[in-house]
Amino acid sequence: MAMKTLLATSVFVLIHCCRAILLIRGHPEPVLAGGPFRVECLLQNSEYSISNVRMETYRNNEWEDVRTDFCVFPVYAAQTEDKLVLGFHFVSGERIGPYRCVLDGLNVTTPEFTPPLNFTVHYLYGPWLSVEGYPRDLLHSTLTVKPGDDVVVNCASKSSEEADLYWYKEDDDWTLPSPALALTHVNASDEGNYTCFSNHPTIPSLSKNRTINLTVPSDRQERMWYQWYQYQYQNSPLITIASAVSAGVVFLGVILSVTAFFCAKKIRTSNGASPSAPHEQTEMGA
Repeated sequence: MAMKTLLATSVFVLIHCCRAILLIRGHPEPVLAGGPFRVECLLQNSEYSISNVRMETYRNNEWEDVRTDFCVFPVYAAQTEDKLVLGFHFVSGERIGPYRCVLDGLNVTTPEFTPPLNFTVHYLYGPWLSVEGYPRDLLHSTLTVKPGDDVVVNCASKSSEEADLYWYKEDDDWTLPSPALALTHVNASDEGNYTCFSNHPTIPSLSKNRTINLTVPSDRQERMWYQWYQYQYQNSPLITIASAVSAGVVFLGVILSVTAFFCAKKIRTSNGASPSAPHEQTEMGA
């Protein structure tokens, strides 16, 4: 009885060892937005060829064959003796997949499927800066603050995982582990370059920064700036309107002058003799 049990176990192991193995293998490195990506189907210990293997993706609540004939997507497919490769030259979005490998065909009695495989796309966008109290993002690299005022500059980014944000002041020895840079009673000592760093928590290569130059004008500079502001934003619309009116009057005068000239010429031509009439009368008198 023991011999029969051992024999049955040996046969089971032999069959299991000789059974075809279908595997799905993902990208060897973390998938980054804008970078390449690939997924592979591997077939081992099988009487079937790799031509019996296809790749499917789950879309619209059903599994469908992966297509590589989309012109808008830079997708490529390659096939070796035991491997089917699907690749993207660059990826976008937050998640890819799921994908699975399928062993099927005319000679395959029972189709086999690998477990679905999903991929997370890692990304980091920004950072964007905004001044508290202003609705728009800070687009310029210079921020002017009046002496004695308070200012808060917020730093934000979008990441596949919550990014680490902190501030650093150039030529200084401090860092602020916060997305908000708050300065109170600003004075000349606060001037300088402030940089917000945005780092991905798990992908060291994903790191970006944004720098602004904070300037605090003196009383004289502030008065000059105010005068320039008054001229630029209060006087210039009036000047623009006056210039437009003057240009319109000149243009209208030119149109009226040309019209009057042609009308007078037409009247003289219709009431008087033609330019060739005196010459004809001289010949008749002769």
